[in-house]
Order: sequence, then C-alpha cells, then structure tokens
Amino acid sequence: MAPFSFLIQRDIAIACFAVHNFIRKCNIYDQLFMDYDENTMFHEMQSGENDGLLVQDIEWGSQGIDYMTSLRNQIANQLLSNESN
Repeated sequence: MAPFSFLIQRDIAIACFAVHNFIRKCNIYDQLFMDYDENTMFHEMQSGENDGLLVQDIEWGSQGIDYMTSLRNQIANQLLSNESN
C-alpha cells in the first residue's frame, strides 16, 4: 500500500469517526457493532500455549483486551461529554 501524507491519514480518520457516529446516531443495524459490543469478535487461540486471543489476526492477551476496552470507553465518554457542552 502506498504511503499517504499526514493530511490524507487525518481525513481518513475523521471520515471513519463520521461514519461510526452516523451509524450510532441513526441506530442503523450493523453486525460488526453488535459483535464487538458482545465481545464475539475475540476468538480463542487454538494452541494451548498461552491465553492470547486473535482479533483480526493480531494476538491479544487478556490485559491488552481490557486496556483497549477501557480506552475505547474513555474516548467514547469524552466525545459524548464534549458533544453535550
């Protein structure tokens, strides 16, 4: 994949936020949102060597998953509190 300038990367991130917020505000049914909210996107590793999980081919341990869930919730709460101000 060709490298993109910072401005293009910024615009992509903003577009992703806009689409995400539109789907949430309009209560559009989205199976990926439902799966993520129910934590069904996390598949246990087949090998019994560790307690890691695969999420889109990336191995995550339980601490990493907890951290990312907490971070996601913090960001969402900050966005909602800024929206109401």
